[in-house]
Amino acid sequence: SFIAVLTPPEAATRYFGFYELTGKATAFLGPALVGTLTLGAAGGLAESQVEPEIARGLALDMGMLAIPGLLLVGLIALQRVKEPTF
Repeated sequence: SFIAVLTPPEAATRYFGFYELTGKATAFLGPALVGTLTLGAAGGLAESQVEPEIARGLALDMGMLAIPGLLLVGLIALQRVKEPTF
């Protein structure tokens, strides 16, 4: 709903098209980043002296760190948006 407030009526299709495009990109980027971090952490922990079950859990936890990271990037980007006054 915030994008509807920000969008000028004459450019609504352009703004909502870009909004849809970013939604499609993040729908791919999030799971890819989670998988990459999990796989990287699993590879690093496989060489350590940690028990396999604990290493698996730690690798999954490391992968899930992508979610707050993406939320933080979105929060930082949203701080630059000026809310219009009416």
